[in-house]
Amino acid sequence: MKKSLFALAAVGAFAGAAQAQSSVTVYGILDVGFQGVASRTPYSSTDLSQVKTNATRFTGEGSESTSRLGFRGTEDLGGGTRAFFTVEFQLNPTDQNLSGNAGAGLFNRQTFAGIGQKGIGQVAIGTQYTPVHLAISRTDPGQQNNMLGNVIYAVNASTGSGQTATSYTVRYNNSLTFMTDRFAGVQVNGIYVNNDSTSNRNVASQGINATSYAAATGITTVNNTAYGLGLNFNGVKKLNLDLAYQT
Repeated sequence: MKKSLFALAAVGAFAGAAQAQSSVTVYGILDVGFQGVASRTPYSSTDLSQVKTNATRFTGEGSESTSRLGFRGTEDLGGGTRAFFTVEFQLNPTDQNLSGNAGAGLFNRQTFAGIGQKGIGQVAIGTQYTPVHLAISRTDPGQQNNMLGNVIYAVNASTGSGQTATSYTVRYNNSLTFMTDRFAGVQVNGIYVNNDSTSNRNVASQGINATSYAAATGITTVNNTAYGLGLNFNGVKKLNLDLAYQT
């Protein structure tokens, strides 16, 4: 009996030590409030007389920040190696569809998992923010708010126009990212998206001869590859420099 209790105590101590090396954080934003919106738009492309619209509402569209719920965690694997993940969804608290994405579940803002090594950097796979978006997050005076006229949003649904347009790609799915540790104030990050598909009709079984086979295959190719690269310098007090490019 004593040996069994000792073994059980040892297992319990080991489990407690493992849990102490990991952490999960729940975070989010709920941006709700009252809106009074007045807009003026042309009646049509040929009739430029103005249509005036006034609207008031209690809204959860995120007048300043997009509402969201996220989970992020990390696990210390030893030797300076760690595993990590992030799962983050958009929320629309005043919409009957929780994320405003009817029939398709929660709108995925970012979801990825990866591994990192202290002194080198990290890699991750999933739906992730682009290098330009990371650069903007450090340099935008509006802190990436949803206000009309911000560098990100040329048009915003909360203004009553019913349209939302961004001036660059915020996130890619099917993406592989890397980010180095910071050396002498410099950090490099990049993203690569591999989402290719090629399909062709199986016409060999239809009695088509070899001569006409090539012309009859009907090959279809969809190329959704993309890439980006970013560089950040933050080695001097109150000085931040960003350079980013993406396709």
